Amino acid sequence: MGQYIGGTIAIVGLVAAAWIAQYSAVAAGIIATLDLFGMVALFVAPRILENRNNSEQH
Repeated sequence: MGQYIGGTIAIVGLVAAAWIAQYSAVAAGIIATLDLFGMVALFVAPRILENRNNSEQH
């Protein structure tokens, strides 16, 4: 369920950036960049934390 919500938020962020691009390319770029970094962090951070926890247990 969380992945669906996260995916929806990511798509809404990219759509908002596309809409804002017609008024301000800089603002749209900032919104899109933050949205993409958020998506990467969402998928990468849990794996990094999992690997860190596994290495500490051994």
